[in-house]
Amino acid sequence: MIDTQPSATTYVSHVVAVPSELAQQVFDACRADRQYRSSDPARWLVPASARAVLHVVGAGVGDVGSGDLLLRRCPAVLKVGRRRHRVELELSQWSAAESELGVRFRQRRVSDRAHEAAMQVLDVLAAELELRGLLAHHPAHVTGAERLEVIGSAWL
Repeated sequence: MIDTQPSATTYVSHVVAVPSELAQQVFDACRADRQYRSSDPARWLVPASARAVLHVVGAGVGDVGSGDLLLRRCPAVLKVGRRRHRVELELSQWSAAESELGVRFRQRRVSDRAHEAAMQVLDVLAAELELRGLLAHHPAHVTGAERLEVIGSAWL
């Protein structure tokens, strides 16, 4: 039996090894690339599994206003099976060399399933941000057919 008891925390996060300035750029690139998965151009999707999908609205710029550490905040809906949870996807500065992706639940009681789904979504986004950040620092390292040119690199 899966535990669905409410959890005490309404925030889950994942630290990514991407500096905040670059994290903003790759976050925006991820958003732009993922918009094609939605029929509404203001929405973008982050599927993490067959039962966990984050539906995000907007670019996450403009109304941040919680100090310099919060870089992006987007309203979203986390779908876990048939249940929907109102959340916010956040990108914050963690340190000089790292950033933090977070999902903030808007309700007070959150099930363990919802926390697990939020972590799955954050894992997917964190991996994408870290890969794009690495490629931004080392643009010669590409994928696909062009990979043959850099096959001798220590990065591969």
